[in-house]
Amino acid sequence: MVSDSTEGSNEDADQYDVTIWEERTRLDHLAVGVSQVIVRWWVALAAIIGALLVAHPLVSIRTE
Repeated sequence: MVSDSTEGSNEDADQYDVTIWEERTRLDHLAVGVSQVIVRWWVALAAIIGALLVAHPLVSIRTE
């Protein structure tokens, strides 16, 4: 019978956590590159939207 008890084990260590991931294949490199591009575009889009939201009230005050 298999027991799921954690007696004698280190409860602080997560046995299923990935701590290191190395790019090994071309597909890994492609996946990393694509994800970096996507993150950069989302950050740039968020910055542009934020700047527009901040600038909009300033522009409307000047035109009144």
